[in-house]
Amino acid sequence: MSPEEVPQVRIKNIVYNLKGIVAESAKIDEVNPLIATIKTTIKPEHWDLMGGKGAISAFIPSPDNWWRLIIRCEEDVHAEVEKLLDDLKAPS
Repeated sequence: MSPEEVPQVRIKNIVYNLKGIVAESAKIDEVNPLIATIKTTIKPEHWDLMGGKGAISAFIPSPDNWWRLIIRCEEDVHAEVEKLLDDLKAPS
């Protein structure tokens, strides 16, 4: 296969707000199971723990106290992550 024939995979970073998924006062111990669920149910081979290019980090920005996930992965994986997070969101 020549270099021109190799499909380009787009990796991008997206920040997801976890408001409605985890409590505002949640500790990292309550966020880690969500990260583990994402990494074990959505293309496990894609994530860094399995040698893939995908990565997830959790943080709380200031002054907003809601947890965020910054997720680095392929576009098709982002679509699956978005669906999972939408399914987990509490009804408003």
